[in-house]
Parts: sequence; structure tokens; C-alpha cells
Amino acid sequence: MGFKYFEDKNWIDISREERLYCAYLYFQMGGKELEFIKWLNENKNMKLPEDVEWEVGYEVCLYRDYFNKVKKTSIRKANKELEEERKYSEKRTFDLCLFSESDIIIIEAKVHEQFQEDQLSDIEKDKIQIPNLLGSDI
Repeated sequence: MGFKYFEDKNWIDISREERLYCAYLYFQMGGKELEFIKWLNENKNMKLPEDVEWEVGYEVCLYRDYFNKVKKTSIRKANKELEEERKYSEKRTFDLCLFSESDIIIIEAKVHEQFQEDQLSDIEKDKIQIPNLLGSDI
């Protein structure tokens, strides 16, 4: 039905916020991660394992939380020991992540705009940093 002040549209019809769409996807996917993995395999020609446990994460601050909870240190302390080009972003947050024992699928969403050059650079850097941090077999 919608609201008069939105010209009879609902918020979902006018929002340009990718976090909103990612939240919907996250709650839709939760508990059904394997169904999504199967969909990716069938529709996006991926070859992800279907016989393993998968977990979905929303607004994942991977580097910060990994250093804090797994390495028991702050990302700032860890970065002090690294050369500038190897430092991990303290604020880097992924819209959605699917985790398995051997794979991490990262979903970065855009609703009404394209990725900027620096965002694409960050993605390329992540492709190197995540395996360096978590193990080369990821």
C-alpha cells in the first residue's frame, strides 16, 4: 500500500542504502546458507563445497575482530609491526560473508552507484591479505 508522504511507496521502494538490502539478504539466508551456496554453484558457475558447514556474517569487520578475538591483540598493535603497504584496515567492513572451513565468500553490495577506484583497490588488497592472515588455503 505505501505511505502518502512517500507517494504511496514503502521505504524499501525508495531506499538507496545497501545495508538495508544486505540485512534482508542476511536474514533470508540465515539457517539456509547451503541453499544459497547451491544457488551460487548453479547460477554463477561456482564450485563451492556443499558438504561442509557454512555460516553467514553481516557487516563483518574481519581484520579488527580477528586480531581482537583470535590473536588477543588490537589491530593497531598488530599493524605497528608491519610495513605500511601490508597494514590491515582498522575499519574495513564487508557487507556479507559466507564462511566455511576452506572458503570465505565476500559480498560487497552497491545499490545505486558503482564501485570507486579505491574500493576496487581495497578488494584486490583483501584477496591477498585474507589468505596471508588466515592461511594460504583460504
